[in-house]
Amino acid sequence: MVFRKYLTRIALAILVLFTLASLTIAGLNALSADGSQDFQYSGAQLLADGENPYRAWQIARHEFLLSQVPNYLPAIYFLLLPLGFLPWSAAKLAWLVCNLACALFVAVRLWRNPALPAGMGLWCALLFLSSTPVRNTIGNGQHGLLIMVLVIAAFRARSAIMRGTVLAVALSKYSLGAVFVAVLAGRRDWAGLAAVALATLGTYAAFAVITGTAFGPELLLAPLETARGGVSLAMPFKAIAALVGPSGPLAVSAIALAGTFLWCWQVGPHGNGQLTSRWQLPGHDPEMPRMILVASLVTLCGMPHLTYDYCLLALPFAFGNPIALLGRIGRAMFLIVLAWYWNGMKIADLLHNDVLHDAANLAMAALLLYVMIDAAMGAVRQSGGKGLPTSP
Repeated sequence: MVFRKYLTRIALAILVLFTLASLTIAGLNALSADGSQDFQYSGAQLLADGENPYRAWQIARHEFLLSQVPNYLPAIYFLLLPLGFLPWSAAKLAWLVCNLACALFVAVRLWRNPALPAGMGLWCALLFLSSTPVRNTIGNGQHGLLIMVLVIAAFRARSAIMRGTVLAVALSKYSLGAVFVAVLAGRRDWAGLAAVALATLGTYAAFAVITGTAFGPELLLAPLETARGGVSLAMPFKAIAALVGPSGPLAVSAIALAGTFLWCWQVGPHGNGQLTSRWQLPGHDPEMPRMILVASLVTLCGMPHLTYDYCLLALPFAFGNPIALLGRIGRAMFLIVLAWYWNGMKIADLLHNDVLHDAANLAMAALLLYVMIDAAMGAVRQSGGKGLPTSP
């Protein structure tokens, strides 16, 4: 017993050192000459000057820094507006600090989660902070960590207005935020959903006034139009979309959103069709951790992403114990998926074997799909196979 405790402490100390090294590398990458390339600084800077970044991209995309394609909804540019007034070097440093703060916030949520077994929260927090997706998100200046913080804040908010407003900002990165809006709709949180719509339309209207752009369908679809043809796809979304055909990406995303909505509609505490304005906080709603788990997996399977967005796999650990929500096979597969997407994939890259790497990616995509289905069907298992549970 003493020897086992000693080994555990050594392993923990090694993981702490690895975490510090990983975050240091992430910070150095973010501040390098070509670092923070995905940070939406150019769009915020243009908005600060009263210009329309979507229009500017179509006219003179060569003037944008690095790969800062303005394919986010306007809310993100309002959020980043203070950084748009700063020079690039200062804004990059400020965004690095923000990303580190977001990563630490999520890690603390994992560490302090009472639903996780004793000691598991600390290990989850360190494994999350040391993971390749977190390191790449920070180094590339991506926004996934911020979206995770916003989703956590939204689903912990007591006010429907606050919940919807925060989720509207998360929706600015629609490849991550859209599925969680579908969760809101599936739970019949009409007040929160109305707040999402009003906040989103409000930022569009403010954007139109500031930039002198006509408010209409062209502006509303501008982020999607900017992203067309320029979005890289990762597994398993890439494989699923390829099976559907030319319209695959759009069709798969639509099915993912509709499926999440219908599943949450049935599984939620108001699954008997009765409408209610009362929102149950995660601590009072036993199905909320499962909804967050399913939504996170659906997001990664059914929306376009690159591998840095797999930091989202930590989100279910901030709301409950996702391992306990899966079947025996699903648990093993989920742990394998976590190991692969958080660090195994980076180790495999060092082998420089494209065939082996692609085969492993396809296999992990299949495992991720299985875990998603297993998590969704867990509600049926919980009810003893008699159908999805409904409220009394």
